[in-house]
Amino acid sequence: MAFVQGLDRNQPLLLPASVDDYVSEENPVRAIDAFVDSIDLSSAGFKIKADKAIGRASYHPATLLKIYLWGYFSRVRSSRRLEHSCKTNLEAIWLTSHLTPDHSTISDFRKSNPKALKEIFKQFNIVCLQLNLFGKELVAIDGSFIKAVNSKSRSFTRGKLVKLIKQIDKAVSKYLEQLNTSDEGAPSVDSSKAKELLSEKLERIRLKKDKYETLLTQCEESPTGQVSLTDPDSIQLRKRNQHVVGYNLQIAVDEKHHLATSCEVTQHHTDHKLLSKMAQQSKSDLNISSEDSLTVVADTGYGSGSEFQKCEQSNIVAIAPMQRRKVAGDGSFDVSVFEYQADDTYLCPEGKALPRKADDVREDMSYRVYYNSKLCKGCPQLGKCTNGKYRKVKISEYKDS
Repeated sequence: MAFVQGLDRNQPLLLPASVDDYVSEENPVRAIDAFVDSIDLSSAGFKIKADKAIGRASYHPATLLKIYLWGYFSRVRSSRRLEHSCKTNLEAIWLTSHLTPDHSTISDFRKSNPKALKEIFKQFNIVCLQLNLFGKELVAIDGSFIKAVNSKSRSFTRGKLVKLIKQIDKAVSKYLEQLNTSDEGAPSVDSSKAKELLSEKLERIRLKKDKYETLLTQCEESPTGQVSLTDPDSIQLRKRNQHVVGYNLQIAVDEKHHLATSCEVTQHHTDHKLLSKMAQQSKSDLNISSEDSLTVVADTGYGSGSEFQKCEQSNIVAIAPMQRRKVAGDGSFDVSVFEYQADDTYLCPEGKALPRKADDVREDMSYRVYYNSKLCKGCPQLGKCTNGKYRKVKISEYKDS
C-alpha cells in the first residue's frame, strides 16, 4: 500500500525570500498591526522611554501590545506560550519583526498597564464606530464566572470560618482531656513524651484558631463578606452546580456583527442588579445620545422590576424574563389568580378579601404584603394554596395593580 511521502529534510527549497510573503493581505494580523500603529500610546497611558534615556534599551509598548492582541485573537493567553510563538509562529514573527521578548517581559507588561489596556478597548470601539460596524440598535448582555488565582482552600466566608473555629474548639477540648488523663496516670518516659506531643499539637491548633479569628474579623469588615489570601479581590461564586473562586464577568455584544461593546469584571454574586449598569455602559460606549433609544436583551438572571425602571429612565428598552418565585403550596394558586380591588385588597379565588397588612423591603425592592390569617382557617383550598397556616400575597412595587 502506497503512502503520501514527505520531502527530504536536506532537499533545498525555493521559499519566499521574506516573512511578509507568508502573511496574506487578508490576514487579520495586518489589522492588529495597523490598529496599534494608529493609536497614540502615550495618551492611552503607556509609558514610552525617551530615545536618549540612560540604561538598557527596552521593548516598545507597541510591540508588546501587538503580541497580546494577537494572543487574544489566536486564543494564546499564557505568557510562556506567547514567548514560544514569537520564535516559531510566522504570524507572531511578522508582527514583532523578529523580536522575541521573554515571558517575564510579556507578563510584566500586562501587570503594569491594566488601565491603559482598558483604554485600548475603548479605542477599538471608536474604530469600529468609524467603520460603522455597530448597529447600535440591539445589544445582548450576559455574564460568566472566571477563575481567579486563588484556590478554594485559601478563600474564606464567615460561615466557613465559624465552622472551622468550632472544629478547633472541639479538637482543643479533646487534647485537654487527653492531657488531664495523662496527668492522672503514673509518670513514665512514654507518658512524658505523649504529654509533650499533645502540648505541641495544642499550641499549633491554638495558633491556627488565632489566624481564623483574625480572618473572621476581616470578613466582617470586608464589603463582600469574604477574604481571599492569594487574589484579595476574588470572591466565592455559586451558580447551579458551578462553584468558582473568581469574578463575575459581564459582557455586552452588538447584534449587527456580534462585536463586544462593553465588558466589566464585577464582584457581584449574581446578575440580578447588573442589567441597567451594563445597558447604560453600552449606550455610553456606543456614543448613543440620551434622547436615542437602545434595546437590550438578557436572560432570567437579570429580570428585575427595579432594573427595568432604571433602564426606562435612561431611554433603554430592556427585555428579560422575570425571575421565578418560589411556588406557594402545590402551585395551583399563582399570584396572578388573586384580583386587586379598589379598596387596596386582593380577592382570593375563594372570594375572600386579603387586606394590606405590611410593607417589606428585600434586596432594595419594596413589596406590599396582603394576608388575613383568620379568613384562611378552615379554607378547603388551604393545602393547595400554601404550605403555611395562611397565604401571604407579596406584590412588587413595580407591578401594576
